[in-house]
Amino acid sequence: MTEISMKAAGIDTGKTWLDVATYPVSDKQKVPNNADGWQTLADWLERQGIGRVGIEASGGYERDVIAYLHQRGFEVVLLQPRQVRAFGLYKLRRAKNDQLDAALIAECAARSDARCSVRICG
Repeated sequence: MTEISMKAAGIDTGKTWLDVATYPVSDKQKVPNNADGWQTLADWLERQGIGRVGIEASGGYERDVIAYLHQRGFEVVLLQPRQVRAFGLYKLRRAKNDQLDAALIAECAARSDARCSVRICG
């Protein structure tokens, strides 16, 4: 199995909150999904040494935080819910809550070769 050296974070996005987990070391954070929360999040991610942030498309609630993180210089990977579910099945992870989803998104982002701009991924 390939060793992952990329430190990544995953964000499970909600209308009100962002649940965040890091990979490979699983540190956790929860911040409001607003400008103050995004700043707190970006500062925390910098202190954690995170290079890539994965975020699951979530009905548009992710757009502003993606733009903010992109502006702060983070590499952002926008993942479709189907991709995250498939990765969870592959990893045999069936439990589901916001923190577990964030951890799964973080690992998926660390292993992904996708790149994302503010709104366009490929």
